[in-house]
Amino acid sequence: MDEIPTKGHNSELMAEAERIVKPQWPTAVQVENLGVASKGSANAADDVDHWMFIFTEIDGDSVITLDYANGEFGKAHREARPWKETAIKELPRGMSLEAAIVFLKEAGYLGPFQSVALKSPQNFDGEASYVFTLGRDLVYINSATGEVTKTATAGITAGQPH
Repeated sequence: MDEIPTKGHNSELMAEAERIVKPQWPTAVQVENLGVASKGSANAADDVDHWMFIFTEIDGDSVITLDYANGEFGKAHREARPWKETAIKELPRGMSLEAAIVFLKEAGYLGPFQSVALKSPQNFDGEASYVFTLGRDLVYINSATGEVTKTATAGITAGQPH
């Protein structure tokens, strides 16, 4: 891959979400981004047109969500509930969704995906991954290395809020 693609979810979109949330909640950490296609499935980064950016306060005692759809951000909402889904650390911004899809296709996953999430593992030892839902399977693309891992899910969807 000669140049890093930048369509769809990318560092600029993540930074814009942060610019909206941080003035109200300065200690908020962007911990998970969930994306779906309004048409039901996606084959390309531009197909994923609805995102939920999830932040938590650094102590994990509240969840802040910010929707992005039709090219616009909505209003940020805070809910007083603990965040337990992923590690509380900033998400990396080095790999765009378009680049992750290239790794997905190169690994032989040529069909559409239903949802995608960028999130860190629960422990602090691993790198964040793009997690694609393809039918009943989850396919992880390591955001630092591009390594591809598949797991069976029995119906869990990566792009649904927890």
